[in-house]
Amino acid sequence: MGWKVNLSLLVVVAGMGSYLYLKDPPDLNPGPSVLQEQLFTRSIWEAREIRFQYSKERAPIRISLNSRAGEFRLEDPVADVASFAMLKSVFDAYEGAMMLVAHSAEDIEADPEILERTGLLDPVGSFEVRYSVDDRELVEFGKLGFRDDEIYARVRGRIHRVALALHRVLEKSPDDLREPRLFAELDIGDVFTSVRLEERVNGVNGVDGEITASAIGLDRGRGYRIMEPAPRRANQERVAIYINEVRSLSIGRYLSGAVQQLGPERAWKYRLEVVGRGTEVLELTEAQGGYVGYLRRRNIKFELDPLTVDRLVQWSSLLRATHLLTLRERDIHRVELDAGVGHRPVVLER
Repeated sequence: MGWKVNLSLLVVVAGMGSYLYLKDPPDLNPGPSVLQEQLFTRSIWEAREIRFQYSKERAPIRISLNSRAGEFRLEDPVADVASFAMLKSVFDAYEGAMMLVAHSAEDIEADPEILERTGLLDPVGSFEVRYSVDDRELVEFGKLGFRDDEIYARVRGRIHRVALALHRVLEKSPDDLREPRLFAELDIGDVFTSVRLEERVNGVNGVDGEITASAIGLDRGRGYRIMEPAPRRANQERVAIYINEVRSLSIGRYLSGAVQQLGPERAWKYRLEVVGRGTEVLELTEAQGGYVGYLRRRNIKFELDPLTVDRLVQWSSLLRATHLLTLRERDIHRVELDAGVGHRPVVLER
């Protein structure tokens, strides 16, 4: 009889277990611990402004954002176009970052010395996201945490332990955050409407001289055409290489603090006008075996690699189409060749 009793008890226990499971099944995808939470619950790209400071020895950096329009500007300590790629590297570190609660607001109120022990009485750096005038998120950084890869941070009135990388990623100079590509602002939509290159030749000491020009313009539906020195058909494959050379022009070294060392102003050797989403003009002056560039719209001076300039000039002279006909093979139905008097025409038909 004993085995019958054991079997009956087993059935009862199994039945009760099934009932409890169906009534309140276990969470197979439990959320994060109550001690852990996400640093930002909204996308940083929705913000209107970002402010951060890596250390007290460095100037605060302020960047304005208009993600819908694709406009990102460095406002302080210098004014220029901000690099989207560099901003993305910073934002990617913060979006999705988690933090561990170390001390609650009640803990801090009960023991104010917590701020001094964690280095947050006088923070070493900060990262601030402003969505509007009254809507902002502020992260302040203090001392290193228990682990070498953690740092204390004050967020929304509490002290947390966060990844040290969130502080280290802010170790950037203003020049690091500037857009190095000269015409990135005009390249939204991946189309330049026109490109015009002028060259000053036969000048003396970089002044006077004759100016020659070559220009291409976009003929909607037909690709680019040569507009100067005379209207002509363009080789579209070579134009694509030329456009890529224009896009690849990048700043080698900013001269915002060293313009006075360039000597007397000299007339430009090359002037490049690019039209896309707006117009930008680049003036290139020969200096010390290279080139100093000046962008009118961005109002900045810089050095750039002379090899990229030489390639650009070379390709500008190779844009003319060399084929007599631009018809595609599938559009040709009949070809007739008449060699002249005394010869029978040669006719080819599909």
